[in-house]
Amino acid sequence: MDKKTPHDLLTEWQQIVDLIAFVAKVPVGLIMELRGDDLSVLVSSATQGNPYCPGEEHNLLGSGLYCEEVITSRQMLLVPNALKSERWNSNPDLESGMLAYLGFPLRRADGEIFGTICLLDSRENTFSQETITLVEKMRMLIEGNLKIHELLSQNARRAAEIDKKNTELCELNVILAESEKKLRFITENTADAIWVYNVDKKVFVYANPGSCMHNINIDNGLQGLTLQDVVTPEFLDALSARIHNSAARLRQNPDMTIVAQHEAQFIDPDGRGFWVEYNARYLLNSQGHVEIVGVSRNIDERKRREQDIYFLSTHDHLTRAFNRSYLFAHGAKIIEQTDLSREPVAMLFFDLDFFKLVNDRHGHAVGDEVLKRTASAVEQCLKTGDVLARYGGEEFVVLLPGVNLSAACVMAKKISMAVKSEPMPNLLIMTLSIGVTEKLPQESLGDWISRTDKTMYAAKKAGRDCFVADSAVGSDA
Repeated sequence: MDKKTPHDLLTEWQQIVDLIAFVAKVPVGLIMELRGDDLSVLVSSATQGNPYCPGEEHNLLGSGLYCEEVITSRQMLLVPNALKSERWNSNPDLESGMLAYLGFPLRRADGEIFGTICLLDSRENTFSQETITLVEKMRMLIEGNLKIHELLSQNARRAAEIDKKNTELCELNVILAESEKKLRFITENTADAIWVYNVDKKVFVYANPGSCMHNINIDNGLQGLTLQDVVTPEFLDALSARIHNSAARLRQNPDMTIVAQHEAQFIDPDGRGFWVEYNARYLLNSQGHVEIVGVSRNIDERKRREQDIYFLSTHDHLTRAFNRSYLFAHGAKIIEQTDLSREPVAMLFFDLDFFKLVNDRHGHAVGDEVLKRTASAVEQCLKTGDVLARYGGEEFVVLLPGVNLSAACVMAKKISMAVKSEPMPNLLIMTLSIGVTEKLPQESLGDWISRTDKTMYAAKKAGRDCFVADSAVGSDA
């Protein structure tokens, strides 16, 4: 990754390799980056016995490294003991005492290889299925990070383009004075919309054939559309007030330079709104009228990308429930609000009973589908303002603002029945162990989650397929 890699992204990746190395109980967890013909250690776990340091490089081709095979084959590689195969005799990793290896390829958003994520052990290690699944999940998370990073880079490049366009707009007044013929050639051959709005007449007096103003058709500036014809009602009042204030300032000081850059929604020929970003300069024409010369660009696609980025950062990619990060961020806000209002707020912490057997007997594809259908069934039980978040694995948390313990128990029973009756793949019937609590005064979110987690485990000890509210057990049967 280039030098512009965000520090917090590398910090998150460091936490990932530290986690998988700790869970797998191995000395080495790595994220490797392919740089031309060289393979470089990008992130190395802070574990005892790890001989690899960030920045170390090996020429990839013919190196004999485990990671060379992963990158070449673009597939997972598991080597329990390299000493049992002559294939790895020239592997430099053996010189570091690393006999066992588990690695996955990392791909960029365009499908090209970024590098690898891998575990190495100085002892023979077949790596459990749980470890393989964990590393695979971390691979997907890192590839999601890479996609988000690329989208952010694209947005940055687009912002630079917009800044450049704004500079060109500031020079437009000079171009207008030089030649009307040159102006028409420029404006009629650009993809952006260039327009002139007469504030005193309250109409558009010019618009080029740009893509985001194609609903305006003006002949020689003699007739045109109003703001009401072009701007959606949600933005009309604010835009009208902004124009009024800026025009008044220009009339008071005609030598003042007034420029603006804003986002708004315009109306297409079918009456639907679409996002534009516009740069504008206020001028006085020869008749003393205030006119706005503007450049608009359709940013619908950028807005969709921003929404995608937000969704990726706040939701679990599999179940489309909120993720753990959102739970802690939004949960803190809910606690702050309810502490002030003194309204109750309840939490459900539930776990799918015997979910590991589903993965073991039916495969992870079926397990993933069970998780998705479970989340969907629970969502249908909730009202606006409630929060469903995937806490990890088959564990979920539900926040219920304005709900006391008694009502939360009713919700727990409703959710349990909904999941049990939800059609699952392979005719599976899934049950839940649910912990139910109401937040205590001055209790932190972390302590509250921990307390609710314990009540969930109490439900498991009580026989599963039930809920526990503090110390009282209630069956959903």
